[in-house]
Amino acid sequence: MKRVLLILYSIVLVFKSFSQNSDINASVSGSSISNSTVSELPGMYFPGVSKILIPGMTRSQFLDACAIQWLPLQSEIHEWKPLETHLNKQLNYPEIETLIQNLTGSEIAKAYVATVLSEDNRKIYALEIGRGSKKVVFTAGIHAREVGNTQFLLKFATILVDKYEQKDQMVVELLNNYCVVMLPCINPDGYSAAIEGNTSLNNRELFLALQDNTEIFKAKSNAKGIDLNRNFPTYSSSILWKSDEIRTPYISNSPSINYFAGYRLGSENETKVVMNFLIRNIPYAFRYVDFHSAGRLIYAGKPHLSDEFNDLCDSTGKLIRNHTRYTLYGVNHEDSGNGTDGTITDFAAEIASGFVFNEKLGRLAPHKADSLIQKVDEVHYKCSVNTIETLRTSRREGYGLLRTSTPEMHVNEWLKYRLEELFFKLIKE
Repeated sequence: MKRVLLILYSIVLVFKSFSQNSDINASVSGSSISNSTVSELPGMYFPGVSKILIPGMTRSQFLDACAIQWLPLQSEIHEWKPLETHLNKQLNYPEIETLIQNLTGSEIAKAYVATVLSEDNRKIYALEIGRGSKKVVFTAGIHAREVGNTQFLLKFATILVDKYEQKDQMVVELLNNYCVVMLPCINPDGYSAAIEGNTSLNNRELFLALQDNTEIFKAKSNAKGIDLNRNFPTYSSSILWKSDEIRTPYISNSPSINYFAGYRLGSENETKVVMNFLIRNIPYAFRYVDFHSAGRLIYAGKPHLSDEFNDLCDSTGKLIRNHTRYTLYGVNHEDSGNGTDGTITDFAAEIASGFVFNEKLGRLAPHKADSLIQKVDEVHYKCSVNTIETLRTSRREGYGLLRTSTPEMHVNEWLKYRLEELFFKLIKE
């Protein structure tokens, strides 16, 4: 009962999990000042803020995201057969869909499909493996060219289910106590284009369909040329307060293969699906990790959130660093105030901190917030939030991934950094 009462103070009221497919009722915070817009009252809402780059979501748009449902994927397999996933070849999206379907042949795995499709009309799937009450959440594939992380998650899911079906005692006990929830491919259109090129796009008028493959294989965006990892309606999303002018190359003002946040926060179908997924799961999770590919780094903490929350993130960050030897970046490495906020982990971290949707600001904000960038002094849900950046290229290229990752890179990363063992460590509290 106490748990349910706490959730009433969060962004939404959530009843259990995907399997119940219950409606989510948004808890929307208003303002004591009526008939005013954010742009009319920058000083009151955002003291010190120089510029708001794009507008936030409306109440109805936010409620549309909350209304998304997850439909159970019915198993077409009546007898479990061992599955294999090989990192030495790229999985195309239809192969991913088949693999997810096959995983449901085990009693321990459930799959769900969102009722909203991607911008190019592909299905977006979530997996739930385990029956325990302790939940860990993984996401991957928000950036098109970072295809390896989707394949890492699915390889681990296959290993986990196979070991369960083989009656591996450690895994059986683990999945009786824990539940692994993952959204393996957030951006299926971008993923498909990054592997197959522009012919993979069904709608030939979409931004990516109009690009040549040289550009597409460098792309991070969704099919419409929007960087989903800038599109979330978070407290400081697309806002400048460090300078009057944009001083970073990581912002685009129009559809692009990289860094365009969109014309409005929360505008993209994929963004709304992920918002819904995180709203349903973060309040019940003890750990959330989003996977990217930019130089073997770990990010832990958010400057405007509580020390308690940041300590949780730091603890998970150290667990990952001690296993992989990736570089750990703490809260002081977060680049806020330059217009690049609005990431998936910003959104998840603010849910964990009890933020609600503020109708006047058009974004998440602390309860009864009347200004921006107030440091929050509490965490509502004890869920750490971290980004893991796998893979690395050359010093000449700046270490980060600049084009679609290759099977050779995936195999090397999986083996050299013992990613299977890392996943097992991450799902234990």
